[in-house]
Amino acid sequence: MANQLRTKLGCKVSYWKIYKGREIAKSLARGTHEREYGVLDAYRYMLESTNPRSKTALQVDENGKFKYFFVAYVAWIQCFQQLRKVIAVDGTFLKSKYEGVLLSVVAQDAENHIFPMAFCVVDKECDASYQYFFEQMRSYVDDTDELCIIYDRYSSIQKMLSIVYPSAHYAKAYNIVEFYDHFNQIRDMVPKAAEHLESV
Repeated sequence: MANQLRTKLGCKVSYWKIYKGREIAKSLARGTHEREYGVLDAYRYMLESTNPRSKTALQVDENGKFKYFFVAYVAWIQCFQQLRKVIAVDGTFLKSKYEGVLLSVVAQDAENHIFPMAFCVVDKECDASYQYFFEQMRSYVDDTDELCIIYDRYSSIQKMLSIVYPSAHYAKAYNIVEFYDHFNQIRDMVPKAAEHLESV
C-alpha cells in the first residue's frame, strides 16, 4: 500500500499510518468490538424474535462486563432430537482485541456430516465457563445413558460434565491402552455408540 500511495499520489506514508488508517477504516465499515459487545442483548432479542424457541443466554458480571453468550438455534435443537446421541465438545481461542474463547458442541447427522448444536463465547476457558455452557445445553440435551460426550484438552471438564450430565458416558485417556480400555467399556454399555464411533 505504501508503494501504491507513493506511485499514484506521490505521497510517502509510513507503515504505522497505513496500519492505523486501515484499522480506522475497518472499524467504520464493520463497527468496533466495544459497540458489538454493547449490542449483544439486542442481537439476542432479535435472534429469539426471528427464531422462536431458539435458546440464547447472555451473562455479564457485576460491573456489566461481558462473561458468556450462548446460542442454539431452534433448527439445531429440533434436529438433534433425531440424531445419534454422540456429541463432541471443543473450544478455540478468539483472536481479537478482547480475546476470549469460543466453545462449541457438534453431533453427526445421518450422512456423517458435522451438525452444529450450540456455541458459546466465554471470557476464558475455565470450570465456570464450561459449567455455564453445559447448563445451557441441559435445557434441550437430556441426561440419558445413551448420551456419549467426546472432548479433549481442558482437564477438569469431566468434573463439570458429571455435575450437569451424571448419566452420560465420557472418559479420559492419556495413551492408546487406556483409550481401548475406555472404548471397550463404552462398547459394553452402549453398543450403538461404539458402532457409530468405529464407523467414523
